[in-house]
Amino acid sequence: MHLNVHKSNQIHGTDGNCDDNCHKKLKHNKHLFNLGQSCEKLIRFILVQNRQGKTRLSKWYVPYEDEEKVKLKGEVHRLVAPRDQKHQSNFVEFRNYKVVYRRYAGLFFCVCVDANDNELAYLEAIHFFVEVLDAFFGNVCELDLVFNFYKVYAILDEVFLAGEIEETSKNIVLTRLDHLDKLE
Repeated sequence: MHLNVHKSNQIHGTDGNCDDNCHKKLKHNKHLFNLGQSCEKLIRFILVQNRQGKTRLSKWYVPYEDEEKVKLKGEVHRLVAPRDQKHQSNFVEFRNYKVVYRRYAGLFFCVCVDANDNELAYLEAIHFFVEVLDAFFGNVCELDLVFNFYKVYAILDEVFLAGEIEETSKNIVLTRLDHLDKLE
C-alpha cells in the first residue's frame, strides 16, 4: 500500500508498515494531513428522552466517562423539557456547545453540536431521522424504541456516522435497512 505525498514522497512501505523514515516524513508533512491537532466532531452526542427523563436512545461520538454521561443526560433533559415549544426556539446553548432538539409526542430528540454549526441542518436531520423511523416501524412510538432498540441503532447508524450526517435519502436508508432485515 502506498500513500503518496506530493507524488513521490512515500510514507508507508508496500506492506503497509512504516519504513525507517516514516515518522520523519509524517512529522515533516504534518501540515498536509492536519496530524496532531484535535479534530472537532460535528455531533458530540445524540439523545432521545421521554418527558420523565428516561433515555430511550443515546449515541456518543466523543468519549465521556460513565458518570459524565449520566450528568449530561440529566442536564440536557432539565434544559429542554420545560421549554415552551410555541415561544422558544429549538436551539439551546449548552456548556461550550449547542443542543438542537425537537419534540415528537412525548419524546425529545436532542443533538449536541459545536457552537458554530448550522442549527437548521441538524433540526432537519432530526426530522429526517424521525421520518425514517416512522416509515420503518409504521407510526413509530416510544415502545418501538424500547423493544426494537437494535433496529433503532441500525437506523441511527445509517443516518449518522462518526458524528456527521451520513445519508439524507430516505429511500436509500430504507433499502439498506430492508437488506439488513433479510439477513436476520
